[in-house]
Amino acid sequence: MSRLKFFLAAMLISGSAALALSATTRPATPRPAATRPTAVDRRPPRLVQPWSWIGSLTENQKQKIAAIHQAALEEIRAIQRREDEQCLSVLSDSQRAELLEAEEADAARRKSAARPRP
Repeated sequence: MSRLKFFLAAMLISGSAALALSATTRPATPRPAATRPTAVDRRPPRLVQPWSWIGSLTENQKQKIAAIHQAALEEIRAIQRREDEQCLSVLSDSQRAELLEAEEADAARRKSAARPRP
């Protein structure tokens, strides 16, 4: 049993280090201009509520609202990543292993729930 705990702790530490490295070394750059869709290829932006309720928005307004929403989503994701990193830094190794086990169990439960039943 102690080998299992040691293995889980080592995996958790390795995974945390890899996650921290990938988060700090991955530049957040937009796609190159050559691969961006042109105005002709671009579909009209799909707006979220309550903005989609307004029928009189111009295409320019829709694009601006969609861009604002996308930027807000990216900021939210960054805040959530920082929160996770800070919370993980508070946990002990055994608590990180416990969290890892709980996350794996949750992933397995979701996977089995997503399978179509014969």
